[in-house]
This record gives sequence, structure tokens and C-alpha cells, in this order.
Amino acid sequence: MVAAAVLAFAGVGHATNGGSLSFNGSNQYVSVAGSSDWAVGTGDFTVEWFQYQTSFSSSWPRIFTVGGYPTTSIGVSIEGGTMYVWLANGWRLNASVGSISNQWVHFAITRAGTTLRIYKNGTLLASGTDSTNVTNSSTPLYVGSEATSGTYFGGLITNFHFVKGTALYTAAFTPSGPITPVANTKLLLRATDAAGLLTDSGPVGRTVTNVNSTVFNWGTPFPWTGSITPTSVPATSPPATTTTTTTTTTTTTVAPTTTTTVVPTTTSTVASTTTSASTSVPAATTTSIASSSSGTVPPAVTPVTSAPVGAVTVTTVATGPTTTTRPATTTTRPADATAGSVATATTVAPTTTTSTTTTTTIPAPDAPLVDSGEVAATVDGTSVDVDLQRVNNELVVTAGKTKVVLGAIDTEGASKGLSGTGSLQLEVGEAINVRVEGLEPDADSQFWLFSEPLLIGAAEANDAGRLATEAVIPGGVESGEHRFVLVSTNVDGDPLNLSVGIRVQTPDTGGIRWGILVSLVVLGGGGLIALFLPAVLRRRAV
Repeated sequence: MVAAAVLAFAGVGHATNGGSLSFNGSNQYVSVAGSSDWAVGTGDFTVEWFQYQTSFSSSWPRIFTVGGYPTTSIGVSIEGGTMYVWLANGWRLNASVGSISNQWVHFAITRAGTTLRIYKNGTLLASGTDSTNVTNSSTPLYVGSEATSGTYFGGLITNFHFVKGTALYTAAFTPSGPITPVANTKLLLRATDAAGLLTDSGPVGRTVTNVNSTVFNWGTPFPWTGSITPTSVPATSPPATTTTTTTTTTTTTVAPTTTTTVVPTTTSTVASTTTSASTSVPAATTTSIASSSSGTVPPAVTPVTSAPVGAVTVTTVATGPTTTTRPATTTTRPADATAGSVATATTVAPTTTTSTTTTTTIPAPDAPLVDSGEVAATVDGTSVDVDLQRVNNELVVTAGKTKVVLGAIDTEGASKGLSGTGSLQLEVGEAINVRVEGLEPDADSQFWLFSEPLLIGAAEANDAGRLATEAVIPGGVESGEHRFVLVSTNVDGDPLNLSVGIRVQTPDTGGIRWGILVSLVVLGGGGLIALFLPAVLRRRAV
């Protein structure tokens, strides 16, 4: 008898498709030293990457950036469903990105000549004319943050590719990967494996610094299918590896006419389990002090009759002077058995505790009258140019170094978006969503409602001069024209006052809902600029 055994192995490796940099959304990012390569000048460039975003707790997550707001040299943020492309200290192009949560998406930013473009999965989202001169070469490039609080990206990024001098895409295309370097590649982070997490796969081979322990994840979008359907969700172990073992045994029996062959085949497949990570976004924290339109302040804010007109009095301790008295007590220690000992008495005097009331009077801010459809802007009393745009169903106002985004939130906490005329619509009980960049670090901010000055909320900027909160339109406000006013301090330390001309419509009055029409005012007044909205929107309440 002659026996032979043949073993065959076939495997699918995981190194080819690589993995991703995984950011926790709270303090992790990677850094590459400043370089003239980040200074793209007025020339062509491409920045592209694949991302799988799991956290939206940050209001201003940066995918990448050179420099921090308001001096961003080049960078991209995704704020409230809108992508902003930042060049030379200002945002130059924006687009609504649609659905991007928990799915692989490819983005590309290109400039060819004077045309700046945003692509999602190879489809053009927006384009515009831009010839901004980007000259900063001394600031590091950060991926996953701006390196300041509130700007952290939560999720996976892979195949981050920075190209200076070439616009790789000028028309619709199908993304592919893993990405390979091209002639003008200045940085390529492919995260091929844990050991290569910080490896620059481009020709320069730059040193990449890991900040706060960004980790490796096996999730990748490859092989790319040309759609947003994820092909590999975030995982803590390598992709499934299939091993096939085939065993063939041949037995020969010597017989005059009969030969029997038995060929058993055994196949075993070993697959790993991939778990998709998810992140629960905490609810936004809102500080609000409710008021009525008549000028009286509900229990949270107690008025003082002697306060000047146009001021709101805030009582920080809601109790008047009180006295707590502990009666005198006497403790007697009896004599013990020791010779000569005597009984002693200890008397504790009564204790009186007094609680006082602290009252602070906050003067109403200067909020000059503006007609609906007009904008006024000053910084520290000096008029400045104002830019107002409607972006992804929100109003975006830029005045000097301050950017303000205003949206409408219904009573269920959902965004209402813009009306057909491009304005915001609010009713009593609904809220104005406010996001601000370009404030002084830790600046205190107040939210007021006029004509009767009512303090309806307060918030504090973070250490990067940003705040995100909501201010609720209080009950009792009459239908008609009002002004929403935000008072703060800008990044240069100058008093800042943003005034929004609004018409509030109470739910039970019926008729047309007019919406909010923005005007921006900074302390000191002045500088009225008409927006030339349709005449019907310029009607005033009677």
C-alpha cells in the first residue's frame, strides 16, 4: 500500500487595506511640523481623506488645520452638517455634507486656477472663485483637531493626502484606494497597521507626532465600492482572515480488477467578529433665565423697584437675612473617684448665623433700532463690514474676526431650518441656536430680548473663545417685532453686541409667521446696512 498526503493553504491578508487613525473626539489628534509645503500660495492644491465619523459632540470639529481660528491658514471643519473650507484667516467655501454619521465617506478639497471645489464621494458639492494667498509656513498641520478645545474630530480618518501644486480632481470621479503618492504629495497618512500609525507614506517621510494617544483601528473603507455603504466598520481586531485546508488521501489496494479511491475534503473557515463603535452625543447645555415681555422677571430673576429703566436685576441668593440661634448648652462632668476631683460644668454660648441677599443690577445693552432687513455692525464703536450668508438652513454672520451662526430650534429640539424667504421662523417656546467663534477666551455672554429688555439667558465661551448654546423665546412675549441681542467680548477684547431683529408669532394668534431677520450690532451702535430683502418682509407689526 502506498499513501500520499497533500496539504494546501489559502489566506486573505489584512495588510493591503490597512487601517485608520482613531480619534476620541475629546482631546486626540496628530501633528506635523510647520513647513513651506502647507503654504499653498495662490496655486493649485488637493487635500483628500476617508472618514468614518462617530461623534458629533464638538460644535466645530476640524478634520485638519494649519493655525487656529481666526488665523486659520488652511483647514476644513464640519459644523452642524456644513463643511467650511478655511483659507488665509477666513472661510472661503461651504457645502451641506448630508448624511455622514457612522459610514465611510471620501472628501476632497481642490483648487484649480481660481476655482475652489468640495467633493463628497466623487460628487461635486460646491464650487466658487478663490485666489486667496496662503502663506503661513511656520504653524504645524494638525489632523483631527485645531489643537484647541471644542474642535476635536471623533471617529476614524485614513489615507489623509495633502498635495501642493496639483488639483487631482476637477470633475466627478470615483474614489479609490488605498491612495498612492503622486509627484506633488507632501503628506500621506495611510495607517497601514499599528506600527505604521504615524508613518508618512509620501516621498518626504515626515515625522508625525501623536497627541494624547490617538490609536490604531482596523476599520477601512477598502475595497472602495463607489458608494457610501461601509465595507469595514470600526473594529478592534483585524478584518476576517479565511484559511482553507484541503486534505487528500489516496489508498491503493492490490487486486486483479478492483481499485477503490476515497477522497475526503475538509474545509474550515475562521472569521473574526467586527463590532461597530457608536457614540452617544450628550445633550447641549443651555443656560436660560426666563422673562416676560412686560419687563417683569420670573422667579429666577427678581426685579428691584428702584432699578433704573432698561436694567434687569438678578438676585443671586433668593432669601432675605435670616438668623439661626442655637440655645446655650451646659455639659456637666461628674466627679470621678480620684481624690480631690470635683464636678465641672462647660457652657457653650449660643451661635447666630446670618444669611444675606446679594443683588446685582445688569444694565440693558445698547441695541439700536433697526428695521427688518437691515444690518448694523460696529466693533468698539467703529463700523465694520458685515457678511451675511444662508448656509445649510442657518444664518452665518461674519463681522470682523467674529463668526456667528444662528438657527431655529422647535420645542421638540429639532432644527426648523430656513423659511422659503430665507429667514428663520420662531414661536414662543422655541429657541435660537447660537454658535460663536472669535470671542475672548472665557468671555461671559448674555442674551436679551427687546423691545422690553428681558434677560433670557447667559453662557461662557470656552478657552478657545467659542460658545454653543440655545436661548428660548419666553412665554408672554407678544406677537410682533422684537430684537434678540447677544452681548459679549470679541477676540481682541473689544465689547461686542450682536442684535437680531425678529418677529415673534405666538401659536394661537394665527396669520402669517414672519420669522427672524438678522441684524448685527456691536456695542456703540451705528453702521446700518440694508439687505434688500423682499418688500413683504419689511412690514412691521401694528
